Amino acid sequence: MFATLTSLLPGTVPAAEDDAHILYHCLNIENPAVAELAEEEAALVRALYND
Repeated sequence: MFATLTSLLPGTVPAAEDDAHILYHCLNIENPAVAELAEEEAALVRALYND
């Protein structure tokens, strides 16, 4: 679900995954993609679990 959601973010594409990690292809390495993905993950957790 997270990979599908984040595929909509501009500049990032989920490229591979295993049980614990998702590998992203990022167009702009100067963009804080890791921080943005962490924010999106936290928002998804809040939405799913009403935190």
